[in-house]
Amino acid sequence: MKPTLLLHTCCAPCSIIPLKDLLSEFDVTGFFYNPNIHPFREYIKRKEATFHLVNDFHIKMIYGDYPYRLFLEKTLPYSTSIKRCSICYSDRLTELSNRAKLGNFQYCSSTLFFSPYQNHKIIMHEAKKIFVDNTFVYRNWSLKYKEGMQEARDRDYYRQSYCGCIFSNEVRYSKSKTK
Repeated sequence: MKPTLLLHTCCAPCSIIPLKDLLSEFDVTGFFYNPNIHPFREYIKRKEATFHLVNDFHIKMIYGDYPYRLFLEKTLPYSTSIKRCSICYSDRLTELSNRAKLGNFQYCSSTLFFSPYQNHKIIMHEAKKIFVDNTFVYRNWSLKYKEGMQEARDRDYYRQSYCGCIFSNEVRYSKSKTK
């Protein structure tokens, strides 16, 4: 019997490569918890895309709450600083840890490590504070980013163009205006 792993799932496209890797050694359940995603319509699109992921990979998915107001309260004072990302990572990993304990999962990981645009160093810094019992699985799936994105296109998964928070969306559009 394979050990159980709860996989924080930020979106369907970023889940393909991690699932292909992890399913060979773990009984994986997804955990969609992303209060950072804004606007609400974007959140719904990403959540709905995970329904296809569940069917395609034959996994279970737990859907967390969407406390975006709390996310904004925590991050707004740091909206122009990288600290907002630390708070976001910490919040999602803390909720992952709490859900894993409730469900008696043996290990946890996150699809955030698929994206080369996420700060793996900061994510791991937060993970080490939360998962002091060495139950967190780190893998650098970003090396297969292009392959995963192509498969997401082939599967016709909804693909987004920013990490999800209102602040990254602002940065994305302000950069395109300055070009």
